[in-house]
Order: sequence, then structure tokens, then C-alpha cells
Amino acid sequence: MKPFDYEKRFKRLRNRLILLFAFAGLAVIVISNILNYRISSSIDTKEDISSLINISGRQRMLSQSITKTALLIQHEKMPQSFARDLDSLLVLFEQSHRHLLERNKFLKSKEIDDRFIQIQSSFDGLYEIGKTFLSGPSITKETSLLIEQESRFIPQMDAIVMVYEKLSFEG
Repeated sequence: MKPFDYEKRFKRLRNRLILLFAFAGLAVIVISNILNYRISSSIDTKEDISSLINISGRQRMLSQSITKTALLIQHEKMPQSFARDLDSLLVLFEQSHRHLLERNKFLKSKEIDDRFIQIQSSFDGLYEIGKTFLSGPSITKETSLLIEQESRFIPQMDAIVMVYEKLSFEG
């Protein structure tokens, strides 16, 4: 009978343990990278949505400022400074709206797309009627149309914010 070689068996077991330890370490690294990527992606999505919520809130305030400034133009004797303010507000209003539309493409949310289709006429109304005040006081009909468009725009923008908030909790 051949004597049992403990040293050879020990080396074989040690090599297997080293190999198992290396595979376990590699598995931990791969799993942690996958989890890190998913967490990072989730955080990025939440940051994007919170940015969209902030811009949407700004859109609400801009719509109110446009209406208020147009009313000041309507009732002031010297509306030139208010016209400059209104022009700046309209530019920011249009840029913010365009930014929201562009960023929504990445969300791929049918509900958001549908909401923006619904809000488009109110946005256009506020923007176009607001522009008519840039040349000076407008007639009372345009003032009431502007106020009507704002009263439609704000609840629609609120609905969009609610969808953004829902998406942030899903992500």
C-alpha cells in the first residue's frame, strides 16, 4: 500500500480554496458594480424628474407673471418698462416649455406626452396673446383671453407635475 501524501492533498485543497476565493471575490465585484449602476441610474432619473418638476413650477409662475405684467401694461400710462419685462418673461416661458418637451422624450411616458398635447393650446394662447401686449395696451377682449388661457394652463401644469411625481416614485 502506498503511503497517503498529506502534503500533496493539502496543496490541492489550498489551490481549490484560492480559486474559490478568487471566484467569490469576482462575483462580489460584478454584483456590486451591477447594483451600483442601477442605483446610480435610479438617482439620475430622480434628479432629472426633480429638475423637470422645478421647471414646471417655474412655468406656472411665469404664466402668472405674464398675465400680471400684461395687466400692468393695460393699466399704466407708461408701459414701456413693463413691455421689456413681458418680453423677457415670454422668452423664458418659451425656452422652459421647449426644454420640458425635449427632456420628456427621454422619459418615454405616454401620459406625459398626452398631457403636453393637452396643454399646448393653453401655452400657445398665453404666449401669442402675451406678445400682443408688447406693442402697448391692448383691448379688454385680449386681456380676458389672456386670463382665460392662464386659468387653463395652471391646472394642466399641475397635472403634469403630478405625473412627474408619480414617475419619480416608480423609478
